[in-house]
Amino acid sequence: IYHIEKKDFFKRQKLNLSKFFFTNIDQSTFSNLKNLRKLDLSGNQIKHISSDTFQSLPLIEEIYLSCNQIRYLEPDCFSNLKLLKVLSLAYNHLEIINENDFRDLISLEELNLSSNSIRDIHPNSLLSLRGLRKLNLAFNLLDFLAESVFRSQY
Repeated sequence: IYHIEKKDFFKRQKLNLSKFFFTNIDQSTFSNLKNLRKLDLSGNQIKHISSDTFQSLPLIEEIYLSCNQIRYLEPDCFSNLKLLKVLSLAYNHLEIINENDFRDLISLEELNLSSNSIRDIHPNSLLSLRGLRKLNLAFNLLDFLAESVFRSQY
């Protein structure tokens, strides 16, 4: 996707772009969707999300990126999404969750990381997720999970 015309989608709050075989998205893709609250990009072939991809979506509450081919999260790719409540990255190829992958997601309630290849989660990666109620890590390659990963949840 390169660009979505403002005249067609300016007031749209939900956008389902699942199973369109997209391989790439960037900041300009969503630049005219300031009112978007729910975005479904599942079932595509997205391999990479740049750090500014979602920065033009200040009201976004739900992002579904499951069933893609994402191998890593670029630093700050979800930063400043203060209203984001649901994030699904299930069924991708993630191997490592770094310290700042979910930084600033203060409203996040549900995080689905199931069915990846995660073998390491940085001990501080979930610290800022104070509102987290549901975390799905099923079907990954985790042998050990540091107790400090859940420090902010007590």
